[in-house]
Order: sequence, then structure tokens, then C-alpha cells
Amino acid sequence: MSTNDSPDEECGIIGVYAPNEDVSRMAFFGLYALQHRGQEAAGIAVSDGARMRLHKDVGLVSQVFNEYNLTPLKGHYAIGHTRYSTTGSSSIRNAQPIMIETQFGPLAVAHNGNLVNAAELRARVLKRGVGLSSSSDSEVITMMLAGVEGDTWDDRIRNAMPQWHGAYSLVVLTRDGVYAVRDPWAFRPLSVGRLPSGGHAVASESGALRTLGCEAIREVKPGEIITQVSFPVPKRAAYVKFKNPASRFAIVGVFVADTGNGVRVAVTGAGPSVFRQSEMEKALGAKFAPESDAGAKGKSDGLNSDLHASAEYRAHLVGVMAKRAVEAALK
Repeated sequence: MSTNDSPDEECGIIGVYAPNEDVSRMAFFGLYALQHRGQEAAGIAVSDGARMRLHKDVGLVSQVFNEYNLTPLKGHYAIGHTRYSTTGSSSIRNAQPIMIETQFGPLAVAHNGNLVNAAELRARVLKRGVGLSSSSDSEVITMMLAGVEGDTWDDRIRNAMPQWHGAYSLVVLTRDGVYAVRDPWAFRPLSVGRLPSGGHAVASESGALRTLGCEAIREVKPGEIITQVSFPVPKRAAYVKFKNPASRFAIVGVFVADTGNGVRVAVTGAGPSVFRQSEMEKALGAKFAPESDAGAKGKSDGLNSDLHASAEYRAHLVGVMAKRAVEAALK
């Protein structure tokens, strides 16, 4: 029996997607509700769609944050972390979130868990010539995300997950969105809920979500990636749903947007979260026309399969609706 009566819940994480809300303050109150999970350090990173900002330090949440350092943390999306060290020493260099610049833009990660193959992954990252400034496996996860193959952050996260062996729940902040990730064994807790404003929040415990007034709270499923991405204001856009109300595909829809600086194609309802179709985006980026995506197949990775049809058929359905969405956007 342990004689240690101090709380040791092994870190608390929170992610907030709430455009036009005070996300840093929401993250602060969420972390305050998770304080019992870690008392060594705390941090919050925010993004406004153009710039990412971070403040973190050693100490309790109430000691690390005040009105002076919360005010500059302006943005639409935020992640936060309160630390209890499981790997790495108790110092500011191991405080989270960990924020870096990548070839795809800024990236910040907050992590709860332990990777059993952390030493092997660390050696692999160092062998690539990447310098590490901390002794935690959380920085290894961050650096791997920055270097893994994939056209979108959703792709990169999905491609990196099989390399992470052990327990992890993550919140990932990019320039234009928040991602929540839970390991395939669901060793570490993670819940998601809908904010009163219409946005969403994820946290290590549902109590923190209730502190923010969240509704429709549920656990993040094992191996699930939840995506909350903001789209730039488009020059032209359209959203098309599969229209047969008797079908299980009635909830499937495709959103296509020409932003003037690229094309976004997002699928809803065909999988566990909204995700993008990078191959179609490239084809439509070269020429925004219905025939442009004819040769670009929808990806079946991550699409649900059920008794009614395969994931491959759903991918075909996505392609058909993307073409219709382009036609509607051009009208």
C-alpha cells in the first residue's frame, strides 16, 4: 500500500475550439479544475489563425497565470497542460505545451501518458539530426509529428500513431485548429463536449468540461482523432449532403471552399470526425472545376464501414458529392 497521500493523477490536458471567445481564460478555468492531476507546472498555448502564443512556467495554475500574462493570449483555439512528471525531471524545460515551428506552420502539443518505446523513438529522432531540449517523451511526440509524412495534420497524426507504443492522450494545436487524440487502448482518459457558444472542448476529465458549461459530453473513443479546424473565409464555397433520407448516408456531407490561397475539401459524417481530402484539394487547387477532381479519388482511410456499404463506397460517394459541391460553388 502506498503511503504517499499527494495527488498523482499524471497530468491534465485541455483543448478549446471556440472562435471569437476568450479561449485562454476558458483553458485557464479548465486547467484549474484539473489541478489535482499535476502540480509541478502549467501552460497554455493559443492560436488566432495567423500566430501562435504560449505561456508556461513551474508552479500551480493560479501561480503561473494572472491577468497580465493571460491578456496577450488572444486566439480562437487553445490547449493547456498541468504537469505531473512521469518521464523527465521537474523543470521549466519539461513544462508543456511544447511549441515549435515546422515547415507546415506552428505546432504545439500537450500530452498525458507514457510511451514504453520512448527511448527508441528518442534515439530515432536524434539520429535524424533533430535537437531535443527536454528529457520528456512529449517533446519526442512533437518532433515526430513535425517530420512524419502526410498532406494534412490529420494525416500526420494518423501516420504517427502506430509508432507510439503505450499510453497517450494528446491535444494538438496548429495555426488553424485543435486536434484531440487518444491511444488505441484508451489507457489515459479524455472526454469531449459541446460548449454553449457552439464550439467544443476536450479535457482529461468531464468535470473540467462541466466547469466550462459543456453539454453532450462523451468519452473520446480508443484510437479516435477529433478534428476541429477553422476554414478561412472563402471566395466561393458550397456544402452538399447525400439527400436520400432513408439511407444511412443521410448525414454524410462534403464542404468545398476556394479561399484564393488554396482549396479545402472537408468530409462530415462519413467517419468519427471532420477530416480533409488532400488529393482532391490538390486537383481543385490546380483548376477549380467539376471535372478537375475526376481523377482524384476520395480516401477511404478513416471512413466508417457498416452493413450497408464499405468504406471504399463511401469514398466514391465523397467524390460524387465533391463534384456537386464545386458545381454549386461556381453558380
